[in-house]
Amino acid sequence: MNTITHSQRYLPHEINTKFYAVKLYRSGVGVSFVCRRYHISKSSLLRWNKKFDGTKESLLDKSHRPLSKHPNAHTDEELKWIRDYHRRNPKISVCELYGKLRANKGYSRHPHLKNHYNIIPFLCSILHTKALLVQLLLVLAMLHI
Repeated sequence: MNTITHSQRYLPHEINTKFYAVKLYRSGVGVSFVCRRYHISKSSLLRWNKKFDGTKESLLDKSHRPLSKHPNAHTDEELKWIRDYHRRNPKISVCELYGKLRANKGYSRHPHLKNHYNIIPFLCSILHTKALLVQLLLVLAMLHI
């Protein structure tokens, strides 16, 4: 018996189901018959038909990830600076890191909390300890009192 894992929102249709449903629809069979036969919705069939170019690969799901970075995201150079400082001094606090980046590297981001939210996930992936994460959050809270 097939079970749906908790990480999936829905059970995706197999590529063969998509392929043969579209082939049957394009051969002249009605939409309602194809939908009943393959247990699919009309909108799914028409969406697959729109994408179909004759190959199974055209029916594969595409990535939803944007092609470009967010305009406020850290640049690759800024991320390299942060990684380098953290590699040389793993116990550096966020305030020290911010000060060193501003003084030595010309880091131009303003220390508002909204800008620090961009860096929190990056620092959390580096700082594997809960104590350093708590220190980070306390420093961020102190910056905005």
